[in-house]
Amino acid sequence: MENIVNYSNYEISKYSGVEYFMQFLFEESIFSTTITYSSIFIIILLSIATLINILRQIRYKELVKKYSVQYTKLITLNNQYSFSTNINRKYVIELKCESKKHFDRTNCDLFICQTIEENTSFFQDIITKLNKNETDYQHYQTMYEELKSATLPIDSAKHRFRIKGINYLLEKSGKKIFFTNADSENTRHEKKQCASASYFRRIEEKYFTSYKLVKPQTSISIKCTIIYFSPKGRNKYQKSKVYSYENVKYIYQYVLSQIENRSTRGYQIKQERSKMNNSIRYDVLKRDNFKCCICGLSSLDGVVLHVDHIIPVSKGGKTELNNLQTLCDRCNYGKTDKY
Repeated sequence: MENIVNYSNYEISKYSGVEYFMQFLFEESIFSTTITYSSIFIIILLSIATLINILRQIRYKELVKKYSVQYTKLITLNNQYSFSTNINRKYVIELKCESKKHFDRTNCDLFICQTIEENTSFFQDIITKLNKNETDYQHYQTMYEELKSATLPIDSAKHRFRIKGINYLLEKSGKKIFFTNADSENTRHEKKQCASASYFRRIEEKYFTSYKLVKPQTSISIKCTIIYFSPKGRNKYQKSKVYSYENVKYIYQYVLSQIENRSTRGYQIKQERSKMNNSIRYDVLKRDNFKCCICGLSSLDGVVLHVDHIIPVSKGGKTELNNLQTLCDRCNYGKTDKY
């Protein structure tokens, strides 16, 4: 009792604090070590279970590859389709204007039309590939869904061959597991057999889905940008517009129609006539002394002078000085398209 002193009705050991602290550390150490060993043991068990599951999946994947009729048909279906992949999803075209006036007069619609017209074969190739990708993938999707939804009869020859092959492979590996119909009698052995067959079909379905072809690229977009920098670079002007694939196809068809129109005879005549301007007209009148080349009358005689194509434009004549002459209105109307 000499080690005990009374203090406020509490009995306190002089050395109890140190003893209790050491005992606490010892018990905590044992508890921590127990938890550490338990955690390691659980991790090892989980790792073993995961490894077993991985090995099992690998084994069943090999079985699926070798004996699955649906998998074989899917690989055959995949080999029938080849999609174009060397196409960018986004294209950027840029125009740097030399003057502010040029920048103001130019718009993105006009610029993209000019770009497509200058690169018609390039855009034709892209649109053809994208349309083919879309059409082929729609057909592939239809065939894939039909194949996926198709169920093989239990008593079919191919199904029996598949099940026999699996049984043989498992028996060869030392595991006598035989797959039977899930509608068989509910014996314990048959339930185990059906469970193995069900797992095979789950792996088969998972593998079947993973081997589906990825949807190819079926669209593009074009960003059109027009830029102008002031002479000293202090100001920057810019306008941009993004065109979807539908816009690009519409503009492409519009450009083709314009090219086709320009190839017609009527358009060529219209273009040739449009070359006539006031400067050319004055040069011709001055050359001919402001007189009709047929009758010699001038505006002083009360006639109206015209500039006429010697070889009519409708018959291949060009708007050039050597094919132009001055005629009065009466002679011009009488000449019409003769030469």
